Amino acid sequence: HFVDFSDPNNPSEEARYRVPEAGSHNFWVRGDTLYAAYYNAGLRVVDLSGDLKGNLYEQGREIAHFKPYDPKGHIPNAAMTWGPQPYKGHIFFADWNSGLWAVKLTSDE
Repeated sequence: HFVDFSDPNNPSEEARYRVPEAGSHNFWVRGDTLYAAYYNAGLRVVDLSGDLKGNLYEQGREIAHFKPYDPKGHIPNAAMTWGPQPYKGHIFFADWNSGLWAVKLTSDE
């Protein structure tokens, strides 16, 4: 949820990013980019530039997603993602079933 607190006595929700198939866990924002952990829906990277109004998921603001898997995990191939953090060109996050991951966001261009 993105909440406008410009009037502390009357905060209002301006936008939201909700992945239908999973609940959220941890978030990290750097610049205009949101890095979000969505348990069984994996890592999500979202564009926050411009006006934030309405449902950001339905607006197609997702830049990338990655769902970790491990056939030998505690629950085979089931993601349980949390704790995303961008650092030196990589995005680090943990997965309860398969351990620590480091992924790199690249452009299709």
